[in-house]
Amino acid sequence: MEKRAAKIRKAVVEDCEKVFGFIKSLASEEGKNAKVVSSVETLKTFGFGPKPAFSCLVFEVDGEVVGFAMYSFGFGSWVGRTVMIDDVYVEPSYRKLGLGTKAFQMIAEEALLEGCQRVEWFVYHQEMPKAAALYEKWGAHFEKGLWRCQLNGEKAIQGLAQIC
Repeated sequence: MEKRAAKIRKAVVEDCEKVFGFIKSLASEEGKNAKVVSSVETLKTFGFGPKPAFSCLVFEVDGEVVGFAMYSFGFGSWVGRTVMIDDVYVEPSYRKLGLGTKAFQMIAEEALLEGCQRVEWFVYHQEMPKAAALYEKWGAHFEKGLWRCQLNGEKAIQGLAQIC
């Protein structure tokens, strides 16, 4: 097998089209196509505007963008500064090159520079237990007894905003 030139870099606004394609591919793999309501314009506006809401890495192999990792910084009342990894995706034919692991490592390094006390991400049920073994090897633990709650879409958010 020939050695491939792989690198990971910070995304630029010109990467948004490709990254959005990966977002749709990931949703398709997880059977959640209908849940994708963002767009290329959403990525441009909220990732590369005056107050970026997220950070993004792109993975290149032989000069071609083949995946991404999206993450954002936040704050937890118990721990202080945190980073949440939203998605990591590598095109199927480029998996097993260590790009996902390297992205996690790079995000962890940035988290340390930003003073974070927690790095977190979600794992879909179908990825367990294979993913669990890897993540536990990294020192991660799975928070038992917590459920993820969401209000999805403007109508749902308005419902909460108008309860009083």
